[in-house]
Amino acid sequence: MAIQQTGPSGTEVNTPTVLAGQVNRLHTLLVVSSWELHRLLSARSTRLTTLALILLLAGIMWLRKEVTVIAYFVPEEERVYVHGGSAWGMVYSMPLLVLVFGIIVPFLSADGVARDLKQRTHELLMSTAIPSWAYVWGRFLAVLVLDLLLATLLLATTLLIGVVFALAMGHPFPNIAATFFLWVVAVLPAILLISGLSFGIGTLFPRYSGLGKVLIVVAWFLVSYEGLLVRGDETSSVYWDPTSRAMIGALGEVYQRELFNGIDTVPVGSGGGGQQQVLVPATQFTQEEKVRELRLRILDVEQHMPDLWPWAGPHLVLAMIGLGGTAIAVARFRRFSDVL
Repeated sequence: MAIQQTGPSGTEVNTPTVLAGQVNRLHTLLVVSSWELHRLLSARSTRLTTLALILLLAGIMWLRKEVTVIAYFVPEEERVYVHGGSAWGMVYSMPLLVLVFGIIVPFLSADGVARDLKQRTHELLMSTAIPSWAYVWGRFLAVLVLDLLLATLLLATTLLIGVVFALAMGHPFPNIAATFFLWVVAVLPAILLISGLSFGIGTLFPRYSGLGKVLIVVAWFLVSYEGLLVRGDETSSVYWDPTSRAMIGALGEVYQRELFNGIDTVPVGSGGGGQQQVLVPATQFTQEEKVRELRLRILDVEQHMPDLWPWAGPHLVLAMIGLGGTAIAVARFRRFSDVL
């Protein structure tokens, strides 16, 4: 026997009917997203993008297989290197990978809805019984799943290259835990932010989706390399950098102080493009003894798990902003708007 409930207006509501309606809504959403995801995965452009991404990641990891922590003007025999697959090495490399995704994701996400207008299929789709909310959210879920699949590919490729370096070059094996948590804190929020904003702009302004992509990529470069959201006198602003580039300097300084502590005052690279002095207590080590001690100590220091908690909250907020951009697009979407 069906269970009867009383609704807000005093009318009786059939519980199985309500549940069936909710299941049907979910089914409609999944059908739209699955069809769109199938189209995206079968597209030749997606396969080419994936191949290009793998090659680019391999190139970045090769260039970052060893990162010097002593200024480049120090003689070769006195340099000390961080291995790319270590926790410290991934602190240097992960923001570069985030920058790459900041360039790729807008071109994968912005045309989720705008593509129908360009292909002249929008009117046909809007004449079907697919609800507007399911049409827009379904398209967004499809592009988001594609972006997350590429991000997972990034994680797997990074770890695989680290293993290759360990077997072929004698490097330490990659720090899986540090790489994973850096991926979660740096890469995933960036994808949600860029994907949501790109999709929202492309949905609300489909005729200008190309311009929207360019503006987002340019803004991403400016935020990354010009530090537009990071103020030198405000430490907390470092945590709100969506590109995570400021993370290199903040965490790199922690590692450097731990490495050089008790050895001497040594000029070291900040990892953010400039050079800085890390002040540590002086000792009686000779230069040769300092280098030997640093090379022994770095094997332990470079594998220490970085403290990522200060970035977790701000980056979660940034991810929610991206999803909010899509929610606004869903709320303001019109099936036969004059904009289209």
